[in-house]
Amino acid sequence: MVVRRKRSIFKFDASEIGLSYRSSSSTEIEINTSKSYRTSNIDDLDRAGQSSITFLRPQVSYTHQVGLKTEVSSTKLSFSLFQIDTEDEIRLDNLTSGVGNTNYPRTKRRGLEIKSNWAGRYVSLKANYSYTQAKFSTGFLTGGAYGLYLSNVDLTQKTIPLVSRHKFNLVGGLNLGDGFRIDATSSYFSSQFLDNDESNSFVTNIPSYYLLDVKATKTFGRFELTAAVNNLLDREYFTYGVRSQTVGSQSYNVYPMPTRSAYVTLKCTF
Repeated sequence: MVVRRKRSIFKFDASEIGLSYRSSSSTEIEINTSKSYRTSNIDDLDRAGQSSITFLRPQVSYTHQVGLKTEVSSTKLSFSLFQIDTEDEIRLDNLTSGVGNTNYPRTKRRGLEIKSNWAGRYVSLKANYSYTQAKFSTGFLTGGAYGLYLSNVDLTQKTIPLVSRHKFNLVGGLNLGDGFRIDATSSYFSSQFLDNDESNSFVTNIPSYYLLDVKATKTFGRFELTAAVNNLLDREYFTYGVRSQTVGSQSYNVYPMPTRSAYVTLKCTF
């Protein structure tokens, strides 16, 4: 096997700087900016059917964030705006013959996150919402040879696959006393482009889905008994799918997630 290295020496550095201002005893403003990197591992370098390995450039990300935290009565709230600019993002490249990882052109992710937390004597509630706009800034994917694969895909302002624009999570808890508690979690994910659909042109995508999980817990002494039901509404959904590489094909593969399932556990603390 032949090993090729694009650069003889890689130089890495990471940094972070932040400012925090407390305007009152219950309100705080935070500003943060950082630089981070990720180098490729052996899985990233794997190239099925290839006789040589090309080392990938390190992925470098610049993250900028502005946040506000406050507390009103017994409710905690936080808001944050963020932007992540990434160079040489390491991603699985299904458009290349042999399949493997490669360095993508520049990407950017921007959006907001809202979190709230309220706790009473018997009832507690947590809610999280995030909005993420994930796009390629510019660049092309050259694709595969022989006309079998999509080629010369213009990525400028295209949406990055496998990213939900909207995510929502709500967790409710009910404390009935005497060591007995019931919790419920509901989650929503908006639709996503399939993997291998960097051109955003395929006939279908990963549909949005909603899930509801419930759990009852009873504690007695050193023991904790839990009974839970996941996907209570028995939704049929999938979180990953990939389109065919062949030009003009409308075929795609998906990996279904479990429908309704239940389990019981008993834990003992020594």
